Amino acid sequence: MSSWVIYNYATMKKSYYLGLVGYLALLVLAAVYYKERIVFSDAAFYLFNIVKDGDFAIFHSRFIAVITESFPLLGVKLHLPLDTVIMLYSVGFVVFFLFCYLVAGFGFKNYGFALVILLVNMLFVTDTFYWMLSELIQAIILMCLFFSILNTRTFGKLSLPTIVISLVFLPILVFAHPLMVFPFGFGIAFMILHQDKYISVKTLIFLMAMFIGVYIMKALFATDVYDTGATQGLKNFVTLFPDYLNQYATRHFVKNWTIKYYWIPVSLAAITFLYVNRKQWLKLILVWVAFGGYALLINVSYPTDYTPDFYFENLYTPLAFILALPLVLDVFPLLEKWNLATVTVGLIIFSFIIRIPLAGEPYVTRLNWERQFLKNHSNEKLIVDKSTVPMDTLMMEWSTPYEFWLLSTTEDERTASLIIAENASVLEWATRSQTQVLFTWGFFQYAELPERYFKYHDSTTMYRVVK
Repeated sequence: MSSWVIYNYATMKKSYYLGLVGYLALLVLAAVYYKERIVFSDAAFYLFNIVKDGDFAIFHSRFIAVITESFPLLGVKLHLPLDTVIMLYSVGFVVFFLFCYLVAGFGFKNYGFALVILLVNMLFVTDTFYWMLSELIQAIILMCLFFSILNTRTFGKLSLPTIVISLVFLPILVFAHPLMVFPFGFGIAFMILHQDKYISVKTLIFLMAMFIGVYIMKALFATDVYDTGATQGLKNFVTLFPDYLNQYATRHFVKNWTIKYYWIPVSLAAITFLYVNRKQWLKLILVWVAFGGYALLINVSYPTDYTPDFYFENLYTPLAFILALPLVLDVFPLLEKWNLATVTVGLIIFSFIIRIPLAGEPYVTRLNWERQFLKNHSNEKLIVDKSTVPMDTLMMEWSTPYEFWLLSTTEDERTASLIIAENASVLEWATRSQTQVLFTWGFFQYAELPERYFKYHDSTTMYRVVK
């Protein structure tokens, strides 16, 4: 039996139990900042569709969203207040992550992959705490649960049960996000080198082949325009050659190592020291090529400051997995010799708990700005050009009608008809209607929207354009 397996099923329990404290803290933070998380960008838009239709809001065939959308949808089906529905959506993400953590640990006794889940959630998460909707993050957590199931006597060998469970998990992971091929491929390669007790190399190769097969099938028969458009940044590898490292994204990424991603250099240093000391060159090369290659892919594809920090961080999530796997399976067993593994997990959790409120100021400020805007225009029906508002504070204009809907309905008991548009002039046609309300992607009759969650008092007023 290899040393990491002994550690995995014995002394790693202490770190695992400490992780439960981390998730309790994460639940509390998700409840405290529930509006900062949900009355923001895509989350507000998704919730609008869930409430409007009384059904799941699945976009780009990312069916994994059904899991986290079940929480607000249940609230809608039970006719709970909108404020409660928002809360359910916010904490629902943490409940899903915690569920995977508990099943991996208590269910399959794989405390190693359970702790990988914890580190993906906390190692350098900052802005994605407030923009937590990404299917990429959800898929990586689900992938860790899948790997924890595979690292058992029942599913480790290539058998019918392994094939069946793979047919359940792999399509969900492939459809969740195009970038899943990178963390999944790294996980397979690392486990091949790691030579785990239970999961065979034959099984790992089969899983990778099956993943690629489903990935190709999706590309051929379920192509999504949004995902295809997201690959346009790859042309930058030609247009920016060879000046990759001098781009804003790369410089900003490294700068953040000293501000909020401080566990990245610490983790890289610890992993490198261990592998050099043990002369495990293949693992060392794998980690550095995977980390450096993936970081380069994201930074070159999105080189400018046009991309907001929360979206950058979402794309960086696979890096947390690339670091967490060698940390938990190789570095932590070494640290445990000096009883430092649990201390390290505690420090990661503590730094996360401190970092989230400190990073919340922009998200609290933007929400307070919207509250003041609502107060100033509570009785008006407006289409406002974004040139007239502080976009540095607001961050995104396209989602404002959905955010104003949530804020006004829950805090003022009346739904505001306000929209901040990229170009208000092109929406002047909407000023001719009195019986409809305008959202970024839809013009609705008042009667189309459920009265319980849309409380309009301006159904006879026309829009006014402000530019």
